[in-house]
Amino acid sequence: MATYIQKGETIDIKATADTKAEDVVVLGSKAGVAACSGKEGELIAVAVEGVYKFPKAGVAVSIGEDLYYDAETGKVVKTVAEGKAKVKVGYAVSAASALDTEVAVKLAY
Repeated sequence: MATYIQKGETIDIKATADTKAEDVVVLGSKAGVAACSGKEGELIAVAVEGVYKFPKAGVAVSIGEDLYYDAETGKVVKTVAEGKAKVKVGYAVSAASALDTEVAVKLAY
């Protein structure tokens, strides 16, 4: 049996570090976006649905491509280097050239 908790556009978690609104929050092998600020140990809301602009690595991105978060650079990437954590953010909902610094991403699980 399952008991309804909430709609699910955001989820409530205890912050593992001081967090500002719009920070990327790693949730295991997935990522969301902080909907509010909070200190380590405080309950914060993290968006797991929606479309957000993310800084991206210097490669072209096509609509529909899966994108991953690189915690070292703070950017989304198309491929994850060997030995790095594969943290899926979602997929591109806009095309971006290699010269573009941002891309629109639909958070997806």
